Amino acid sequence: MCPSLSLSLPFSIIHAYVGLKSRRTQLCCCLCRATGVFLAQERSQRKLHAVMKRCFAVVNSSESEGMSAAILEAMDLRVPVLARNIPGNAAVVKHGVNGLLFSSPQEFVHQSQRLLSDHKLRERVVRNGKLYVEENHSVKQEKETYQRLVDTLHKAQFSA
Repeated sequence: MCPSLSLSLPFSIIHAYVGLKSRRTQLCCCLCRATGVFLAQERSQRKLHAVMKRCFAVVNSSESEGMSAAILEAMDLRVPVLARNIPGNAAVVKHGVNGLLFSSPQEFVHQSQRLLSDHKLRERVVRNGKLYVEENHSVKQEKETYQRLVDTLHKAQFSA
């Protein structure tokens, strides 16, 4: 049963980014039937990023997940993030700082309306999301971290 959601999207779309059809949440299924909302099918990263850049926001409605690459990609592309308040998402999204978190369909509608009406909030979460990715998940930083890990494992193997 779909909860009553009334969300007006006068000029934008929401990109609901979810995985397997069997794992779609009730919220996602309801959203995907709403006007102005679509579920992105599998496509190349280049095409997906082009679509994401045209979106009002990326929605992560997963009920269980680790760190979401979709959230990090959205932040890096300067697209606002609306994410379910679960540990994996909350580890990345700081509510009101670099994205918005929700725990219920009604809270999702409320946070979406805030994002639509509060341009300063939108600018802040976009700016801080991009900064978060640059400071915590840059390609250079990831490469250096993996290199240190490999070096440590290599040294441990030969010192044992």
